This record gives sequence, C-alpha cells and structure tokens, in this order.
Amino acid sequence: MKVARAYVLDLITRVSPAALHQSKRQTYLDYHRDVGASVEEANRLLSEMVKQPAYKEAIKAFLEKRAPNWPDSH
Repeated sequence: MKVARAYVLDLITRVSPAALHQSKRQTYLDYHRDVGASVEEANRLLSEMVKQPAYKEAIKAFLEKRAPNWPDSH
C-alpha cells in the first residue's frame, strides 16, 4: 500500500490532470478495440495534447527542474 500511495502521489504531482484523464479513458477503451484502432487514437490524442497549455508547462517545468503548475484544463 505504501508503494502504491507513493506512485499515485508521484503521478498527480508530475502528470497533468488532463493527461491522467485521457490515459485512464484510453486504457478503458483499449480493452474493447483492436491494436490498430488503439494506436490511431493514441496518435490523435498526442497530436491534440501537445497543443495544450499543460504540455508547454510540462516542458518548461522539466527544463527548469521544478514541479509543474498545471493550468486549469476546463
């Protein structure tokens, strides 16, 4: 339980809420589709997400060696 808790805290600190949402959504959907459709959707989502403010913040935070300050995704 301690390891799982540490993993979750790491995720919510380093990964944007929008990326976590899409990852969870895509994982669920992938149980119900073929590999080709999964890869196609992953590429589409990645193309969309790199245009979002959270992506820019992730890169900036990484380069500045600091925790990200996620923009409101709504």
